Amino acid sequence: MRGPELIRPVAVIGAGATALALLTACSGGGSASGGQSASAAELATVRTATCNSWNAAPRSEQDQLVVGMREFFGGRVDSPGLRGQVLSDAKAHRLFNSYCAQSFSGAFSLYRLYGNAAAFTNPAK
Repeated sequence: MRGPELIRPVAVIGAGATALALLTACSGGGSASGGQSASAAELATVRTATCNSWNAAPRSEQDQLVVGMREFFGGRVDSPGLRGQVLSDAKAHRLFNSYCAQSFSGAFSLYRLYGNAAAFTNPAK
C-alpha cells in the first residue's frame, strides 16, 4: 500500500508546478517602459490581478487581462482533445465590473472570480 501513498504527493506536486508555470507564462512578465515605475494596474497579471487593479486599469489593460484569463482557463485539460471552460470576453467584463464595483471587493482575485464563473457555464453555448 506504500506505492499509491507515494504517487499521490508526487502527482500533486507535479500538477502544482505545472499550474504555476502556466500562470507565470500567462502573466506576461513585462514591466513599464522607459524605466519609470509602473502603477499596480500596469503590473497586474492573470495571477495577481485584483478588483483594485481592475478598477484602476484603462480599458486596454482590462482587455489584456480578460484575454489572459481566457487563454489560461481555456487550455488543455486531462482528457485528450478537451479544453477548459471559458467566458466570452463580454461576460468576463460584466463579471469583473459587477463584482469589482462592490466596496468590499478590492482584494478579490480576478482569476478566482473567473474560474468560479467559468466552471458553471454551459460548454455547449
